[in-house]
Amino acid sequence: MSAPITKPVQRFVSVAVDVSGSTTTTSAESFVSAPDVPLLEEETDDEDIPTLDFDWRDRRALRHRTRDLEHAKAQHGHWIALLKDNPRDKNTLQQCQHWRKVREELGAEVRLIPDRLRKRREFREECNRKWPA
Repeated sequence: MSAPITKPVQRFVSVAVDVSGSTTTTSAESFVSAPDVPLLEEETDDEDIPTLDFDWRDRRALRHRTRDLEHAKAQHGHWIALLKDNPRDKNTLQQCQHWRKVREELGAEVRLIPDRLRKRREFREECNRKWPA
């Protein structure tokens, strides 16, 4: 894993005023590592992400996985066509098996995401009825 991403954070230090009226401290800017200030794009610290951001992340993942699945389908189809031309070629068979496995894994991921979104939406609807606005 790469080094943690840093993000500038404005920190305010209390200002002390002495009898003469001069201040002794000012605000300081520091760099804080990603675990201290999580970035939504990083998806590393899920317990700090609000529920709606989980939905945003899942929708983005759904778009990316769907695009990857279409690519895997195209690759799998390409290698199947080559395998039909020469069924004894081991490299072609291995590539065909690889892309089938990738396609199955991506398909399983894509099928799970809408279910997670639905469950989260139903939970929010159920809880929001109980709490007055």
